[in-house]
Amino acid sequence: MTQAEQNGMGRGRLAPACFMCASCQNGWQDIWCTKSAFLKSAARKVCGLRTACAQAAEMRGRKMIEIKKVTDPAYRPYGTVVEGYDLTELLARMQETPCPEDGTVYVGSEKKLEDTPAGREFAARFFGGMPIQLGYCNGHNEKLNALEYHRNSEVNVAVTDLILLVGKKQDIAADFTYDTAKVEAFLVPAGTVVQMYETTLHYAPCGVNGKGFRDVIILPRGTNDELAEKNPAAAGEDRLQTHVNKWLIAHPEAQIAGAFAGLKGENITVD
Repeated sequence: MTQAEQNGMGRGRLAPACFMCASCQNGWQDIWCTKSAFLKSAARKVCGLRTACAQAAEMRGRKMIEIKKVTDPAYRPYGTVVEGYDLTELLARMQETPCPEDGTVYVGSEKKLEDTPAGREFAARFFGGMPIQLGYCNGHNEKLNALEYHRNSEVNVAVTDLILLVGKKQDIAADFTYDTAKVEAFLVPAGTVVQMYETTLHYAPCGVNGKGFRDVIILPRGTNDELAEKNPAAAGEDRLQTHVNKWLIAHPEAQIAGAFAGLKGENITVD
C-alpha cells in the first residue's frame, strides 16, 4: 500500500449484534460481523447468545466472518509463521513511529528499522542476501478496500495485535476480477512474524476491537516505488500494476485513483 491510497480508507462500524458475538469470544475463536450475507450456522457454533445474535445479524443482512489464528492450519496456503529472529530493538524502534487515529500511514523504507539486528538478519537469512527494505503500515483500519500481490514473499512483523485479510491469487478470475466472499481473516498476535507467499492477496491490516495497529513490512528494495512510466493503454494483468512490484485490485467503494476496480461483493469490514 502506498500513502496516496490511504486517503481512500474508511473506518467501518458493526451492528450491536456484532459486539455481542465478540463478547463471547473464547481464545480468539471469534466470529466477526461484516456487511454481506449472513452465515447463521457459523454464529450458532460459537456465539453464547446464539438465537439473539443470529436473529439480530440476519435482520441487518450482515455476514459473520470467522477470524482464525494465524497458527491455524487454514493459514498454510497463504504463508508461514517465522521464528528465530531477535525482534527486541526492532519492536522498540517501532514504538517511535506514528499511528494515526484516522486512517493509516505507509512508509516503504525506514532506515532506523533497517539498521537493527533484525533488519540485517532478515536480509541475510530470510531473503538470502537480497537488498530489502523495512518499512511500516500503522493506524486504524477496519475495511478490506483492495487486494494486492508482489512477485515475491512479504514479511510482516506484528508490533500490536492485528488482523490480516487475505485471498489466493489463483482465485482471480480470467477478467482479473475477484470475489471478496473468498477472503479469509487471521489474527496475528503482537510479536509474531508472518510470511505471506507471492500468491497471497493482501492489503493493509485491520485493528482488533477498533484499536490502532503497528506492522513492520519487509519487501525487496524498491517495492511500491513509483513506476518510471505508466501505460494508459495497458491491458490484461498489466492494468493491475500501480507501482514497482505491485499489482492491485481495488474495491469500487474505496475509490483508489488509477486502480483497477475489480473486487466484486462486499467491501469487507471488521472491528
